[in-house]
Amino acid sequence: MTRVFLCVGPFDRGDPDLAAAAGAAGGELRHAPDAAALRAAAAERPDVVLLHLGAPDLDGLADALHATAALTGVPLLAVAPELTLEGALRAAAVGADDFLDHADVGDHLAAYLAVASEAPHTGTPTPVRSVLLVDGWAPRARLLTFLLSQAGFDVTRAADADAARSQLAEEDCDFDLVILDFGIPGCEPPSILAEVAERHETAPPGIGIVTNPSSEAAAAALAGGFRHLWDGRRPPDELVFLANEATVQDHGHLRASPRFPCAVMVRFREERGHWRHGLTHNVSISGLYVRTIMPPAPGALLDIELTPPGVQPIATKARVAWRKAFSARADRTVPTGMGLKLCEPELGVQKAMAVFALRLASDMSGMG
Repeated sequence: MTRVFLCVGPFDRGDPDLAAAAGAAGGELRHAPDAAALRAAAAERPDVVLLHLGAPDLDGLADALHATAALTGVPLLAVAPELTLEGALRAAAVGADDFLDHADVGDHLAAYLAVASEAPHTGTPTPVRSVLLVDGWAPRARLLTFLLSQAGFDVTRAADADAARSQLAEEDCDFDLVILDFGIPGCEPPSILAEVAERHETAPPGIGIVTNPSSEAAAAALAGGFRHLWDGRRPPDELVFLANEATVQDHGHLRASPRFPCAVMVRFREERGHWRHGLTHNVSISGLYVRTIMPPAPGALLDIELTPPGVQPIATKARVAWRKAFSARADRTVPTGMGLKLCEPELGVQKAMAVFALRLASDMSGMG
């Protein structure tokens, strides 16, 4: 059976590289330039969706993707007009499984399409933790619900403070986590969880959604029982990371080097291979996790280059310690990619990674 690859946004229908990549991966292209065309094309149940990050209404297209039931579980690849950190962050922000530069379509897209369309559908993980998501912005709430569900959370949504209080007032209130948008009136950090603790003696841990987190906001959140702050402009996978950190007992004590969520561009290649690009998911002093649906095999030695903000560029070698194979977007506890362990880096690299990790630790609490 011929595969179907759906191109969403302003793709050139006559692009020969795009057509050649689809043919090499055993498929045909369909095009949906806007949300209305997307909903109509979804009935054909494409094998892979390609989203153009240069679309004028990118947020609307992304929301339509996540709101269309027929596209649930369909792999999503983002194509950026050019490969920049901003483009990579936009790919992560719309829940893309991977991204590539439009200039690399001819070289890499066929392989990406083959991996995405051949991956087994393992289904959504059985929920093992429950979370109350209080978010008044419906598009973001839909995306976060999808990602948290893929990470094994049973998500209950509330759009305002009254709905949140109603959920938390239930006698059998047993949420493992509360994620609260501090921008909603009546959802100031000290109030909600304090009310839960007063009524039920204990309250679940909380994560606050904020914009431009400040020291004052962090202090109020910590005093109100919130473990972490998440800047709503950051990739949503980082919120999933924080949700896991907040709900797994003694999570941080199992590692020699604590991990911190972050998103910076990384270049990597195997010896004498071609450079490829990825986006970090988390970083520690001794290693990092990189999003990519085509990770090299465990044990592979890579050259890596990254430029963390405020730190000198880092060029070193790392070995693939483990990888998570792509499986049709199932189990997003961590995105598809690879865990890298730095290979006895030079002292300058060690210092740079230590400074970077300390800054991430500060940002994680909102105190930076």
